[in-house]
Amino acid sequence: MTKLYLAGKLNNAETSLGGFAAELEDRGHAITLKWWELPKLPTPYLANPVTSAPAAEDMVNAVLDADVCVLFPEDNILGAMGEFAIALGDKVTTRPDKEVIVVSPFEKRQSVFYAHPGVLAVASLTEVRQRPWY
Repeated sequence: MTKLYLAGKLNNAETSLGGFAAELEDRGHAITLKWWELPKLPTPYLANPVTSAPAAEDMVNAVLDADVCVLFPEDNILGAMGEFAIALGDKVTTRPDKEVIVVSPFEKRQSVFYAHPGVLAVASLTEVRQRPWY
């Protein structure tokens, strides 16, 4: 069983974030936090620390607990980039076996960190499905 954290936005003709999570669970894997199923947090986040602070802690812990972190970059993924950075930092400093995957970053706005040697940039979910743990 592999523990995964899914970050970003995935909703295209191929699948949705929830659909991909269900596919992974059907294969015996675990999603460390299904944040997309949680109640929407009130905004602005800084004005609502009673809800925002614990949610942020839960997300950080879920990223750190994951064996694989998959980022689906789209526009306005500020939170997901934070999760991506946590995963990459964890890989570099603590868990070299952690996989940090970016799916289809090529046509979207890119980050220099997608080129980091600890990041696997792939064109589609097909390549994620080819990973040995899948």
